[in-house]
Amino acid sequence: NLKRLFFLFIPIILLISNNSLILADKERPLSDILTHKELGTIITTGQQPTKDEVIAQVKKLNNSLKESHFLRIDNDPKDNQAIVKSNSHDYTGEVKVSFTVEKQKHPLSDILTHKELGTITTIGQQPTKDEVIAQVKKLNNSLKESHFLRIDNDPKDNQAIVKSNNNDYTGEVKVSFTVEKQKHPLSHILTHRELGTITTTGQQPTKDEVIAQVKKMNNSLKESHFLRIDNDPKENKAIVESNDYTGEVEVTFTVEKKENINDN
Repeated sequence: NLKRLFFLFIPIILLISNNSLILADKERPLSDILTHKELGTIITTGQQPTKDEVIAQVKKLNNSLKESHFLRIDNDPKDNQAIVKSNSHDYTGEVKVSFTVEKQKHPLSDILTHKELGTITTIGQQPTKDEVIAQVKKLNNSLKESHFLRIDNDPKDNQAIVKSNNNDYTGEVKVSFTVEKQKHPLSHILTHRELGTITTTGQQPTKDEVIAQVKKMNNSLKESHFLRIDNDPKENKAIVESNDYTGEVEVTFTVEKKENINDN
């Protein structure tokens, strides 16, 4: 009986052995089909590509792997290299692949979204490049600490073209603004405030007489037409103002009575 039982198990043992041999024959090294190991350039947002980005590049360069779903990378890519393995029992081993990295560039318009800059106060007809860039940073939070913006050509017609010196961003953005002339304190140019003697027919000089004396004593104001005195001079004093300058300046004088010919 034992002999008979032994002979019954022989076909089963042979079948298992043959199947094992077949399975063993089917296994191949992964390197047989992953032959392109130099993957070229991978564009990514980080310092190194992700595992999925590397696998996508492997499939792209190895035709027999285009439709495969069995590749894996256990450890994050490092030093422009990665180790690719297979989840399939059909392939054994691992393959080291290498690549170069190119930082993915974004359009500058993605972060420079506020293109209407509002009013820029400046001393010229148009703001300087730096004044425009300062306003761009002020209105675009993600650019507040940036140092990579540039404007090649001088602003013109209340517009400017902003570009990036940083390789992370591409393209250019046209910004627009309005201009407000910067006003200086009147006291910066009206420096002679002791006007000396003003000859007049009244007890106090007229506004025009005071303004004439101001121009006479302050060379930079000789040709100006923007000075004004709102209130009549009083107690040998007057307050001078200007539409083109900020603030006001108090001037003082002495009065000399002009003889009236009709009094003789």
